[in-house]
Amino acid sequence: MELTSSSFFDSSILILCLTNKNIALAKHLITLIENSPVQKVIFVSSTSVYKSENKTATETSPLVDSPLVDIERLFVKASGFAATIVR
Repeated sequence: MELTSSSFFDSSILILCLTNKNIALAKHLITLIENSPVQKVIFVSSTSVYKSENKTATETSPLVDSPLVDIERLFVKASGFAATIVR
């Protein structure tokens, strides 16, 4: 499927799980979503964003410096739709 396929964005809720950690591609995808009917994005991320500390990770646990963390932040800060990150 082409990234610009309008039928892909023909929904009010979009669930995404990106395996590609390309920040430029994520920015492009966000722009396409902002210009679509999508109102809510559920972004399936990974617990790999937490530092490996051999203890239970919580939402307040330190994050690693990684492209995935940067992409999560882009989705949360985007305008035109609400985003929820699931780890």
